[in-house]
Amino acid sequence: MRVVQKYGGASLATGPLVRHAAERVARSHRAGDEVVVVVSARGTATDDLLAQAREVSAGAGGGALDLLLSTGEQASAALLAIALESLGVRARALGIHEIGLRSDGCSGGAQVESLDPEPLRRCLAEGLVPVIPGFCAVAPDGAITTLGRGASDKTAVILAHALQADRCEVYKDVPAVLTADPRIVPEAAEVPELNYDEMLELSRTGAKVLQSDAVALAKKYSVPIEVRAFSSGRAGTRIGAELTGVDRAEVVAASLSMEESAITIDGIPDRPGQLARMFRTLADGGLNVDTIILGIPEAGRSQVCFSVPREDCERARAAAERLRIEIGAARVRCEGAIAKVAVVGVGMQSRQGVAARMFEALSLAGINILMVSTSEIKVACAVAESDGPRALRAVHAAFGLGRTPAAGGKG
Repeated sequence: MRVVQKYGGASLATGPLVRHAAERVARSHRAGDEVVVVVSARGTATDDLLAQAREVSAGAGGGALDLLLSTGEQASAALLAIALESLGVRARALGIHEIGLRSDGCSGGAQVESLDPEPLRRCLAEGLVPVIPGFCAVAPDGAITTLGRGASDKTAVILAHALQADRCEVYKDVPAVLTADPRIVPEAAEVPELNYDEMLELSRTGAKVLQSDAVALAKKYSVPIEVRAFSSGRAGTRIGAELTGVDRAEVVAASLSMEESAITIDGIPDRPGQLARMFRTLADGGLNVDTIILGIPEAGRSQVCFSVPREDCERARAAAERLRIEIGAARVRCEGAIAKVAVVGVGMQSRQGVAARMFEALSLAGINILMVSTSEIKVACAVAESDGPRALRAVHAAFGLGRTPAAGGKG
């Protein structure tokens, strides 16, 4: 069996943890599996490197920053390979230029364009365990680029697809995907299985277990993912296309993002093409807009409100202010700190009243809803940042998510 195992930074934060990860890899290798390992930077290494760069320059960025940040993953790969060798397992830590992963060259958030799996296949054919630094790829000009925060998950999925692995195992410091963040909802339960769309919605609405781009690629290429507990190795949550649960709950999990902002543009002249112009400008500026609410025109003027990641708030506000001037709108307002709570489940496609139940739960908790967005399998509400944790607890309780594992039975 061919397996890609991915170890996150928390799983490699100390020497004993690196040793523990090596022992787990060694067990799989000795059991006859062909194992490819992808690693993240250890502990807070990436944040520490960013802090060091900002000590030198507040506006640090570009290729030099990519090169600096890539050292965290390379250090993890080397250390894990050393630990494997000490256990009698022949391993090889590959440098970023040896992996065969090519990007479009964009600094800080490059897109993968191709992968030559032959270097990895040669390692496996020689009985070696290749250990790969995640998060990084090589630009057309040979420079090292990074793929965005959390992108070691993406590296693992891409390798699993290219090598036709039987599964991709992601080892976490939580036992599984849970019905909510256990730091906020202590009674959160494990979710035994999720389909790709459910995991994708959870990742996009605040769950930190898997990077959303990685889940999207896993869906595209039908790569099975198992989220496993690092401490025990037990498979906690299976993620794939098929579900075994017969009586699927309408909601399987709830998520919370505390990293949202809202921009409102008032007094927009009510003419055809205004929204197209506005959101094309935002998209061309690299701004990821989520929820959009359009007000009903009055006296020839309308209003639009949209949410963006908080890290993009100032850029979005500045872009909205330029648009206001260009189109003759009245004013721009910025709510710099909001939260977004969401419930997710494929079962809601065949059941009514999920949104009403969520709204009622928030109302009973005295929480005002600022914005709403929906899909076939998600209902998300923006609330004041201070209400975020309370909102998550309220909707988690309203759907009974903490009583039983959420992949079956009454929700």
